Amino acid sequence: MSSLLGMDAAEGEADAYRFNASIKERNAQSIEREAEWQQIVGGIEKQDFYNDARKFNAQVGAVQRANGWVNSGTALDVYLESIKEQELSVSRMDTASIAKERQFNEQSINARMGAELDQMYARNAITAGKYRAASTVAGWGFKGASLMMGAK
Repeated sequence: MSSLLGMDAAEGEADAYRFNASIKERNAQSIEREAEWQQIVGGIEKQDFYNDARKFNAQVGAVQRANGWVNSGTALDVYLESIKEQELSVSRMDTASIAKERQFNEQSINARMGAELDQMYARNAITAGKYRAASTVAGWGFKGASLMMGAK
């Protein structure tokens, strides 16, 4: 009887591990979707920045032309420095977006590894339950044999 209870307990333990594994797998999928979303959001932010920069550069050019300024000397230096800063900003945005995406990917990998570990624990719980049950049955046999030997 206790051997059956040992197997039931092992099965219950294995079910708990399988449940935890399924939750971790779902979390991994959710994190992967978050990484994909980060890539989309990063692209949108970059495009918005480019649009704003284009408008700014167009306004600067219009003001310079309206005032009869020539793109040379200090005016040209300021304009080129502005373009350089815009490109650096875009580069920083790309780097930040990629770093966040990699962070999500790493979290996803860790969640999957946790799920695989829980699956291994579930298999180990079943195996341990079988060994406990066999040990209990063997113990009964040993006790029964001892009683019979002692009865002679």
